[in-house]
Amino acid sequence: MLALVLPCQAAEADEFFERARQAEKEGDEVSAFLLYMQARAHEPSSRKFVEAAEAVRSRAAQTLAAFGNLGAARQLDPASPFFAKPTTGDEALSVFPTKPARRLKPPVELQPKDQTSSFRLRGSMREVYEQVAEVFGLNVAFDLEFRGDDEIRFELDDVSFREAILALIDVSGTMVVPIHSGLFLVAEDTQENRNQLEPVATAVIPITEPMNAQDADEIAKAVQQTLDIKRLFVDSVRQQVLVRDTVRNVQLADALYRHLAYPRAEVVVDVDLITLADSSETTAGITIPTSFAITNFSTILNAVAPTSNSAVPLLGIGGGKTVFGIAVASASLIAQQMKSTGKVFTGFSVRSTDGMPASFLVGERFPIINARFSAPLSTDAIDDSIADGTFREPFPSFTFEDLGLSFEMTPRIHSGREVSLEIKLEVKELTGVAVNDIPILSNRTMHTSVRLRSGEVALISGLAVLEKTHTRGGAEFLSRIPWLGNLLQNHFMRTSKDDLIIAIRPRVVRLPAGEMEPSLTLRVGPEQRPLPAI
Repeated sequence: MLALVLPCQAAEADEFFERARQAEKEGDEVSAFLLYMQARAHEPSSRKFVEAAEAVRSRAAQTLAAFGNLGAARQLDPASPFFAKPTTGDEALSVFPTKPARRLKPPVELQPKDQTSSFRLRGSMREVYEQVAEVFGLNVAFDLEFRGDDEIRFELDDVSFREAILALIDVSGTMVVPIHSGLFLVAEDTQENRNQLEPVATAVIPITEPMNAQDADEIAKAVQQTLDIKRLFVDSVRQQVLVRDTVRNVQLADALYRHLAYPRAEVVVDVDLITLADSSETTAGITIPTSFAITNFSTILNAVAPTSNSAVPLLGIGGGKTVFGIAVASASLIAQQMKSTGKVFTGFSVRSTDGMPASFLVGERFPIINARFSAPLSTDAIDDSIADGTFREPFPSFTFEDLGLSFEMTPRIHSGREVSLEIKLEVKELTGVAVNDIPILSNRTMHTSVRLRSGEVALISGLAVLEKTHTRGGAEFLSRIPWLGNLLQNHFMRTSKDDLIIAIRPRVVRLPAGEMEPSLTLRVGPEQRPLPAI
């Protein structure tokens, strides 16, 4: 029995192996791996099947992971670091071990005692600095080249540490550099010492309010020129400003940029559109028939005269056997009048920033053709394609026109109580007339400016259209008779008037920067000896 079973298992293993190789050629690594494993199960002692299955294992796991089945991929290839479970806690998911990044430290700030003191000191600059630092719980170090033997007199009443140290800097002509929260360095105030000792900082100032790239560049340029910043870069994509300079200049740049970038005032304008339409139609006059029916009453060739039950009077013409009847219709008197009045109300609100235009369209966009394709010559090929329906005319060139009412305003906010508005109104409609299939548009435009208090209402009018039509009709010759012709005519008169009234009411929703934030004043010391950042 073993002699019969073993050849059958070897044949099945070879069949699975060939199928696996075919699946691997077609790019199906998962099926290839399963077939290799089945071949290996039928013949466990074959090293060929083991090597083939291990060679395709990692690719099959990557295919499963690509389809989102990370669990199956992890079971198929548990030794691979790409399918390892994510770490928990604050550790980041990483395939390879990485060295933790060094965190940037903020600028050093001294932490003196929160108190006020009075001083009556007389001695060398070293002694005065040591006594002031000791009162506020700080330590002081001196530069190697700093002498500090000159005698000074230092008297102040009820001052904080910052007030005392800034006064001491002005009296002694020195500079102070914080080393850590409890220690500061004193050196002579020279440009060389400032370049060597004054710390440099890099800061990212976020642009919290939306503004275009031009406004952000202008503010950054003003800050850089005012403070003589060494490096300043505006990233308009990420809405941030990168500054690199001394700590003092970086702090000043941050305060000045935030002050200049304070959000501008905003206003909401409530707009009400009132359309008044009046029309009247009048029809008056006498209607005289312009055609008459003829009836044959003759008996020639045994013709039978028709009988008529109608009450229309007939006028006989002829005699004997040839008699014709002409219908005589009566004239009618018409006098009627119709009047109609309509009111349409539309309201909307527009919000805008000081100096930024805002627009609103009440209507639709209508396509108007600019150019069409026209073959300059008619050839047999073109005629044949047109005849059999295979000719395809290229798409015409067209633009979209805004039909309806276009409202545009530009606010100027003087204060929280007054607003000036520059308003542009445009009404564009179809006239119903076209030239070369291009419609003709009627366009009415109005420009105006108005200054209002917040909450006041202004009415704007002037976009009125008045149309009058008078149509006359009647018999050709009778209507031309003097005096009598006017009585024998009918008149149609139509009058229509459309008037547009616009009511606007501004409301200031964000006050200007001058009313929300006081003027920024920063004391930075003399031009050659600016104050330190302490």
